[in-house]
Amino acid sequence: KEKAKRKRKKEGGSERKKDKKGAKDEGLLWTLHYSNKKEMWFYFNVETQEKVWKPPKVDGWVIKSCSGKHRPYIGLRQYYYNPATAEVKYEPPLLRRSAAHTEPTSDPEPAP
Repeated sequence: KEKAKRKRKKEGGSERKKDKKGAKDEGLLWTLHYSNKKEMWFYFNVETQEKVWKPPKVDGWVIKSCSGKHRPYIGLRQYYYNPATAEVKYEPPLLRRSAAHTEPTSDPEPAP
């Protein structure tokens, strides 16, 4: 944990790597954030403001495990893989239906 934390700090902090307007500009339904308190990544739904630890399911995409050493997502151990296109994404590849966007104000409930 400590090594991953140092790497995140070295890369400019452990906050979400995209700028705060990135999700709005991209139109993503779910955004990926890092909890400094829990030292874990979590997912935030910009429409419902739901915060979850496990990656949300996306039709046509498979959630796969990885080493957690891929920048800028050091410590994240899952990614999305599309078997039809061989595309890989770390943030859930779902587009929003509305234009409203807010940032999470706190961590989700404790991880199980």
